[in-house]
Amino acid sequence: MRTLLLSLILLFAGGLFSGVSPDSLRDLEDRAERGDLRALAALRDSAQAGSARAAGFLGYLYWQGRGVEQKRDSGLYFIGRAATAGDVKSAANLGFLYMRGEGIPADTAAAVRWLDIAASAGQPSALRQLNDFFDLSKPETASVLGSIKEAPHAMAVVAFHISSGNRLGYDHDRSLALFLEAARYGDPSAAFMIAEYLEFFPDALTLKEEERNAEYWYGKARSGGVADAVAGRSLLSKPFKIQGKFDN
Repeated sequence: MRTLLLSLILLFAGGLFSGVSPDSLRDLEDRAERGDLRALAALRDSAQAGSARAAGFLGYLYWQGRGVEQKRDSGLYFIGRAATAGDVKSAANLGFLYMRGEGIPADTAAAVRWLDIAASAGQPSALRQLNDFFDLSKPETASVLGSIKEAPHAMAVVAFHISSGNRLGYDHDRSLALFLEAARYGDPSAAFMIAEYLEFFPDALTLKEEERNAEYWYGKARSGGVADAVAGRSLLSKPFKIQGKFDN
């Protein structure tokens, strides 16, 4: 009987995160959070089978000590596993932990890397963290942009969401300032946005001499592989999409 029961549990766990409704998954997670041993076993088996969502939720349980004995090492292991497997909520959580140095040594570069991944997928908490982090009034912001490979793209992601009022509050001036800084530090999609803006409003930005020509920015966008910029200098006659991980 025990063997049959175990087989049923494992069968349920193996198919847990494929073809199961979100409501059923939420019910399983709720039961695991209340300490239901069968639900916890199903989550563990699904995590071992490759479910990023199961691993992420296990990480949360162990980190917070919800339904299980609190074990920060186990929590970090499962959060990291989930983030690596593509769970954007876990990527945001991992970025937060690295940024704050909670349970692991603070690492700004690692924090920005994970937050960029999550924010690029539209994860709200990652966008908010990066929005707070990229404060142009702070001198250290330029240092971060110059030293962390992912930082210019992460800044462009934030600028994109601010410019559209999507998940972050709309602020035209701040989005433009962020796009400009991201473009200056090498993000090609941000360069494309600045080029397009200059086509409409050539005197609206305070720029260095060489930056005042839209073609200067189109060139940077083209060299970074932005397809629309390769197609031609001006694309104002047709709609365009921003190239990069933060496309809608």
